[in-house]
Amino acid sequence: MIRTRKIIIMTIVVVMVGIAIFGYCVKKKYDSAAAAPVPSTVEMEQKAADQGDAQAQINLGCCYTAGRGVTQSYEKAVEWFQKAAEQGNENAKEILKSLGS
Repeated sequence: MIRTRKIIIMTIVVVMVGIAIFGYCVKKKYDSAAAAPVPSTVEMEQKAADQGDAQAQINLGCCYTAGRGVTQSYEKAVEWFQKAAEQGNENAKEILKSLGS
């Protein structure tokens, strides 16, 4: 019974995190069908993000949230949002705040 309750709570948390990030990404149009990144675009974002570009880090986080051009991973999305927030990016801080991070 306790294990089932934990699984239900974890599932709800994961869904809420996904909804919060997805909402931000749609609002910023990173997730629109017309703007769905192709792998080469994701590679360019990855390169810029690795070099410390905070906006690229947010964009990459949105790609991971929606599974656009990459395998969907909320964990990787949060990692990229955290990297951008550590640089003082207010949008990234807003996303993490909405997630309770």
